[in-house]
Formats: sequence, structure tokens, C-alpha cells
Amino acid sequence: MELFANTCELLTKESSTLKKIEIISQALKQIEDVQDLELFCLYLTGLIYPLSIQKNINVGKALIRDAACLITGLSNQEWSKVYRKFGEIGKTVEYILENLSKKKDTQTILFSSLEALQFEYKPRDFISLSDISVYIDKLSNISGNIAKTNIIAELLSLLKPLHAKYVVKLLIGNLRIGVQESTVEAAIAKAFDIDKNKVSELNFYLGNIGEVAVRCREKQFDHIKFSLFHPIKAMLASAELDIEEIFQRMYEKPKNIDPQIVDDIQKELLEGVWVEYKYDGIRAHIHKQGDRVEIFTRDLKHITDQFPEIVQFFRDMKLESQNTDVSFLLDGEIVPYKNNQIYPFAYIQRRLGRKENLNDEVINNPTAFIAYDLLYLNGNTLFEIPLFKRRNLLEKYFANTGMLFSTQKIVKGKNEFIEFFRQSKREGREGVMVKHIFSRYESGKRGLMWLKYKQTLEPLDVVVLEAEYGEGKNAKYLSSFTFGVWDQNKATLLPIGKVSSGASEDELEYFTKYLPKIAVEELPNGYKVRPEVILEVGFENIQISNRYASGFAVRFPRILRIRTGDKPLDEINTIEDVRKIYEQIKGLTTK
Repeated sequence: MELFANTCELLTKESSTLKKIEIISQALKQIEDVQDLELFCLYLTGLIYPLSIQKNINVGKALIRDAACLITGLSNQEWSKVYRKFGEIGKTVEYILENLSKKKDTQTILFSSLEALQFEYKPRDFISLSDISVYIDKLSNISGNIAKTNIIAELLSLLKPLHAKYVVKLLIGNLRIGVQESTVEAAIAKAFDIDKNKVSELNFYLGNIGEVAVRCREKQFDHIKFSLFHPIKAMLASAELDIEEIFQRMYEKPKNIDPQIVDDIQKELLEGVWVEYKYDGIRAHIHKQGDRVEIFTRDLKHITDQFPEIVQFFRDMKLESQNTDVSFLLDGEIVPYKNNQIYPFAYIQRRLGRKENLNDEVINNPTAFIAYDLLYLNGNTLFEIPLFKRRNLLEKYFANTGMLFSTQKIVKGKNEFIEFFRQSKREGREGVMVKHIFSRYESGKRGLMWLKYKQTLEPLDVVVLEAEYGEGKNAKYLSSFTFGVWDQNKATLLPIGKVSSGASEDELEYFTKYLPKIAVEELPNGYKVRPEVILEVGFENIQISNRYASGFAVRFPRILRIRTGDKPLDEINTIEDVRKIYEQIKGLTTK
């Protein structure tokens, strides 16, 4: 644990990726124990279990606070004072444990309301990562906040302040040391003299960076195959607004393409550009082998339990092959789907994170999976073969299964492209995807082989209605703002969204100093304010929503600039403006 905590400290203070790789590689060379090596690499990525292991510990900041208070005797009020000073839970725990180790008279000055201690603080001189993992397993195997709090308190009572800092950050899934999984891959390659591409390939196939480190140190590379049920990153698209540029890029053949593939391809594919509807749903990968079905999002979250009707659909799916060990990996989109119609994304939002009354949501807001890529089939990986071949396999293998496929077409020329785009908008889609017919599936990459074309939208002028403090580095700032527009008669302000991105540090300081002065009501983590601060807000979409009284919700908003003093309150946008943009987005006014 000493090596891990010290390494995290060094990484936090270092901005250079190359130097981070060097720091990690030097640390890896010092680890002798196999389990500690595996855990060291895993924990550096911020995970406590490999993503292929569907375990969670359900530990949040409140449990950490309660456990720390059991050790120190702090009240919740005293904890809050210290937490507000640092704005980060790891530093808060480190600070109170450091001062707990000092003399009693120092303690009483720091903590004015000490209570009877329930756990004696006796940090060990040595504790291994394997020891930490035992406590993590206890947390994953037990329910109930009291039991979990006691386990955390017992663990913290054994840790030095610096060790505790990074353990609690791990427990709440917020390590934040500026290290990506690719950085750890590079460090493994450097430490054990393995080609970086080989390390990345191993990690992609195994889905466990810790196991990768052990195999690389031991030079054990035999019998490695791609395994289902560990999440992989989705291939991403770059935005492009110039249609002529899109055609130019799509007509260029990738380097090292097999000439035989070009010779054998249909002439229609070579003469046009592959376009596909861009759906507004949840990007998802479906893994299936036998009766087991798992669903993962593009950000690697496990959401199988959220969509039981999709799981059941794939379990019941009848394929031409009678092989009971049918296995595949699909890339696609989960969308609200009822009466053979795709509904707006707002209908699916009600499902996310819901644990109670899920059956009611399944009935009232059913979903479906729209497939647009096949990545693995019956033991064979398909990532390296061209897109058009993957699509052919997808449509052939899953024909007559009832599964939905993305709407796709080969278009020739700008006019045909625009008509396909307009058709997508009329049907309520976000826009179109443009994919190179020869593109391989590059997991986690955002390159130029896939492009997205969406309609540009005019920003909205809105007013701040509520302001809340942020988290982490923004904990000291009012940095999250509920904003609104006028109703039709300009008599009432209606909330339509919440924005927490786009503001500079100087602007955050302005908000934090000014908004409390115009507060009309104090909230648990901020204020309701007089409608004086005008913002220009950009966004990607507007949807019908019952979250706000306006009936609309702006998606992916970002602050473009502050317009206070430049735009008077009576000239900000109205709900009618919002409704018109919504209709434009949905294609109701697209000709």
C-alpha cells in the first residue's frame, strides 16, 4: 500500500504522460507478489474489480464520512467544515487522520465537538494491497449501511493518513490521478520489455489490466482468446459539417487494404457513401453465449438489470443454427420502442438508475435494441474485417429473428445525402452517421473513418434560476446552474435545463461571489437566485420531459458566454422559441 499511495502522489503532481509512464514502470519493477502486482495495475485505473466481474460495493461519500466520524469522533457539522475546505473526500480523510495522530491538545483545537470514539486509530506500519482487497470483498458481500460503515471504519483505523486518502478515493470510484488505462498499458510494456501493441491487444482480449501485467512479467502469452462479458469501448465518430469534405474522406481507400477485397466488392459500394441513421438512445454492446446475456454501455457500465425485456428477447431469440452455444457481440442502440415506433429519449431516461417499480417502467416504457454492427460470432472476432462484410454477416445471421437493424443506405452525391438526412430528421432521428465501407472496428478510437453529421442549432439566451456547488476541483465554486426561459406571455420563468460545463475559472469565481448576493432561498448545496444572470447556452438537443415545469429539457448544454449587461431579461428566449427548435430538431418543419 505504501508503494501504491506514493506512486499516486507522484502521478497526481505530474502532467507529462511520458513521465507518468516512467513512474508507474519503475513501481511495477519493485512488486514481487503476483496478487499485489495485479491489484496495483487494476487500482491505478480506478477500478476495484475488473469490469468482467460484475461486483460493486455501493459505497458513497456519506458512508466514508460516517466511518471517519466513528474513528475521529467528529460530528457531521465538523466534517462538513473540513470537507468544504478541501472540496475532496480523500484530502479530507487524510487531513483529519493526520491531526488525529497529533497531540490531544491539537485535536481539541481542530475538532471542537469530539464525541466518544468507537474505533481506535492504530495505523499499521505495513498493509498490502491484498489486505485492502479483503475489506473490499467484505463490502461487496454485505448489505446495510451500518454494517458497511463499520467495515470501512475498521479499515481506515489501520491506515496511515496518505494510505487512507487513496483507499477512500478508490472506494467511491473517484481516484483521479490523471492515469488512463492506456498509460498503464504503456508502463507495463516499458517495465517488462513487451511491445506496447502486444500489451494493448492482450488487455483488449482479456479485459483485465492486472492479469495482463502478470502475463507480461511471466511472458505467458499462450491460449489467449477474446472473451465475452467484459465491456469494450465503442468505436466513436468525429463531427463533420461539410458534406463535400465527408464525400472526399469516404472515397479515400485506407492504407494496406487487401486489393482482392476491393476487386470483389460490389460496384455500388465503391461509387457511393455509406450513411446510416444516428439514433438518440443508449449506445450499447450486447454479449450473448448460451442463455447468458449481458449489456454494457459505451462508458463500460453494466446495465443488464435495467433492461430485462431486451435480455429476454435475446435469450428467446431463434437462430437458424441449432447450436446451443451460440455466441455473439453486437454494437447498437437501446431506444424507447412501443407500437412499432421509436419514441423520444426522454422515455428511456425514466429507466436509468431505477431499482424500484422497474416492472412498471418495462410495461409503460418498453425498449428495443437496434443493431448496426456485429463484432464477434461463435468464437470468431470480426473487428479486423471491413464494415461492409460485418454488416453482411449481421443481416444474414440475424435475418428472421425480429431484431431491428439500423436504417442504412449508399448515397451518391450531395443532394441524395441531404435528402437522407432530412428523412432521418422527419423520422425523429438525431442526424446521420457516415461510415467508411472498409473501416475496421477500432475500439475506443475517434478517428475519421466514422463521421457524424447533425444539424447545427442556434444557442439560447437563458437566465440562471438556481446555483449549486460542484464536486472535486469545483467544490468551492457555484458551478452547476438550473436555467430557464420566459413563458409565452413573459410573465413566468420556466426551467428547461441544468448546465455545469463551459465556464472558465474566472467566470466560476464571478458566479460564486455574486450569486449568493442575489439569493432568495438557501438550498442544501446552493441557492435559488433572483433572475439577473443571463447566459448564452449551446446544446445538442431539446426533448419533451416531465422533469421541468416547462415540459422541455435541453440536452448536453454548455455555457458559451455570460450576457448579463448585454442582454436584458425581457429579451431572453421564450418557451415558444424552445418549442420551435424542438419541432425543427424532430423534422416536423423539415421539407
